[in-house]
Amino acid sequence: MEKRSISSYLKAWVRALSIEINYMKKHGGEKYTVGKGEYLGQQGDAYLYRFERTADLYLFDGAQVRLIHQHKESKGEVIGTEGFDLYLKIDAFIGQEVDELDIYNEPWELLQALIDRLTEAKDYKQKIVRIKRLMRGDSPVRHKEYTSKNALHEVLLRARYNRTTYIWGPPGTGKTYTLSKIAASYYRKSKRILLLSHSNAAVDGLLQETARQLKKKEAWKKGKLIRYGATKSSGLENIKVEEVIGEDDPDLAQEMRDLQEERVYLSRYPNRAHQLQQVNKKLNALRNKWIEAEKNVFDQAYIVGTTLSKAAIDRLLYQSEFDMVVVDEISMAYAPQIAFAATLGKRIVVCGDFKQLPPVSQSSHAEVKKWLQRDLFEQTGLVEQVERGEIHPHLFMLTKQRRMHKDISAFTNRYIYSNRVGDHPSVTTSREVVASSRPFAHEAALMLNIGQLHSSAMRDVASGSRYNVITAVLAVSLMLRARKASSATIGYVTPYKSQAKLINAFLQDIEPASDIIAATVHKFQGAERDIMIFDTVDTKPQSKPGLLLTNENSDRLVNVAVTRSKGKFMMLSDESFAQQRVPKERALWKLVNHFNENQKVYQPQQFLKEVIQHPKLIWYHPSNSNQLKKDLYQARQQILLCIPYASLVPQEIRDVLHSFKGEVTVLTREPTEVRIDGAHVISSAVPMSLLIIDESTIWINMPYGGKNEAFMAARIESKLGAKQLLRSIDFAEDKTRNQETKMYIETNKPQYSLNNYLRSWDRCESCQHMREVEITKKGKVRFICYYCGKTSGATRLLVEKYLNYVHAVCKACKQPMNVEYDENKGVYACCPSCKKEVLPRDLL
Repeated sequence: MEKRSISSYLKAWVRALSIEINYMKKHGGEKYTVGKGEYLGQQGDAYLYRFERTADLYLFDGAQVRLIHQHKESKGEVIGTEGFDLYLKIDAFIGQEVDELDIYNEPWELLQALIDRLTEAKDYKQKIVRIKRLMRGDSPVRHKEYTSKNALHEVLLRARYNRTTYIWGPPGTGKTYTLSKIAASYYRKSKRILLLSHSNAAVDGLLQETARQLKKKEAWKKGKLIRYGATKSSGLENIKVEEVIGEDDPDLAQEMRDLQEERVYLSRYPNRAHQLQQVNKKLNALRNKWIEAEKNVFDQAYIVGTTLSKAAIDRLLYQSEFDMVVVDEISMAYAPQIAFAATLGKRIVVCGDFKQLPPVSQSSHAEVKKWLQRDLFEQTGLVEQVERGEIHPHLFMLTKQRRMHKDISAFTNRYIYSNRVGDHPSVTTSREVVASSRPFAHEAALMLNIGQLHSSAMRDVASGSRYNVITAVLAVSLMLRARKASSATIGYVTPYKSQAKLINAFLQDIEPASDIIAATVHKFQGAERDIMIFDTVDTKPQSKPGLLLTNENSDRLVNVAVTRSKGKFMMLSDESFAQQRVPKERALWKLVNHFNENQKVYQPQQFLKEVIQHPKLIWYHPSNSNQLKKDLYQARQQILLCIPYASLVPQEIRDVLHSFKGEVTVLTREPTEVRIDGAHVISSAVPMSLLIIDESTIWINMPYGGKNEAFMAARIESKLGAKQLLRSIDFAEDKTRNQETKMYIETNKPQYSLNNYLRSWDRCESCQHMREVEITKKGKVRFICYYCGKTSGATRLLVEKYLNYVHAVCKACKQPMNVEYDENKGVYACCPSCKKEVLPRDLL
């Protein structure tokens, strides 16, 4: 890799960060939706509101947010949270009651602070030298002058004698343990160490392990190891700065807590503005004392732990000098953040895994992709060297994983790490207890083939993210089974935010006190659980899996998803969909094939035996409609029915809906078949059978409106789940569907559709592989080859071949069908006598 000058690195990083900031200011911020807003009153020029927040929304007090309500934008500030209530101060009045509000949190100021730090570094020769050592990795190798006793001892020698140390730590290989050993060794020499990571969770975990190491060696002293900055972790006793101050000056700490609580309380009542003003004055006066107390604690500490963002914005940190800087999880941090961290210490140890998820940015600009979405390992050329089989003198790899059952690690050890990683002997027995528990007793790694469940991967109408109601309910039931069977920790990951939100909504209503963690794979990196479910979500009617599972970084995502589990890993995926529509070189295809080779793929007849009944999640046979009828009779306000083929709704259900006095909305492919007085009927290509009663009771696959037999039906009581689904479903009229368009042809092969013909006789012109077919938003037919990526539309020749093959004739006058072309319709079949027309999509 060509070596660049440090000035060129700095220029490129600043430019990329500036582009990202501009994008965030205009479009950015992660979107969250809150509901049930209530106006509380006015405070000065601002308006106070209370909202019901979702489980995945965490905002610190004082956070600045951008708000969208009814397509109008406003600015706001977080006053505080209380349970699931969120209190906001907004610069505009948005109504007495607000159904829902979109919130965007945009911390672009953190990136601007990083630019400032990098710009300042140009004026300091020492800082430039430190960045140069980090990016070039060419400082002297001094640890070889000493004899190492084992792998851990070698790492300690590297950290002690080399200016720069890179540690490659695959999942479960003891990154946190190794870094804590390095920190503890410096601590015992009374050296100052700065522990950094991109996330609060990683910092907290590293500090907890370091404290454990020091206590084990009886070297622990209060105030010598501190957590600097805000965190919600509960496992940092006597480590948080406020707790240390609380012991040193309990009166100051108590007064600060009392005033902060009073401020939050008074902020909710506009008529107490004068009292609030007095409290703010007292707080401002007290903050000076608090800042001085914080500085005293900071100066006396040997080990300081905080985030990379905090280090860039806090003067106390970025103007300090440390003997050693340790940065964990660098694969998810921006390279310029690590470069800034290097300027703070005489030595630096960076640790991460370039086979796990890379840094995330919002802008897709080429400069942002090049300099922010590629981690430090890539930008220093270390990845290229590893792939060439070369060993960099400053790179050390941890090679024994202690986290996963051997049946789980078997895939990643072989396919992700090319057998560079092996299992520590301890995992053979230590994970067997979890593997032997239900669901799927004595199985540690398996796949559930959801292809036959008639599930549907839908797109969230607001975000475009995908969700699958059936896999969501199946996953929740399996997690409930696992929780009942053992005390194991449980987690759920998926590539899609919309699916994670749906799972959290269900859990919040069904098991509100549960410690089950459900999140996207990106948010789960760095965490681990005894039992994990990985839900890929994707299946029909989508034409192919999303980019998160098929692009160049998808292998990293799959790696992270698999390696979060310690004792049991369950994957929910559509086997044939993945095998046919994921490139063979991608990790997802290899994972499905791995389960196939090891005969660990369960079919619905096998895995549905493992689901559990719960008062709020009950499984039914699709033919048992007694409870459904009771629910419909008890309905009060509104019923939503999504049904592919309305003609398949049983008459007894149709009669109940017909007599319902409230609002009925029906989404169906067959709008003329609904026949329910007063119903709001929407022509829709929705493929799932879903019924929601009074925004609280959800029925899946009952009534069932698909062409094939359903394996199961389920009833879920979840107001939050219903609300999430109602936000996600597309209620727009599907103008590409024309109910009057019928199959005006008959053939000598009644069941032989155009789809069947394609599978038998059609092949890609470029590579001769079988093609798949999909219908575009404009109603046109498109053919896709997932092997070479080539796409094409329906041609006159292809339609002619099909019509001739099945001997298609007009139903009305028995004339052979001709093939015509129109600029708007494209290619279509037409009867030369009665002029009846059939579009290619109607032949599928």
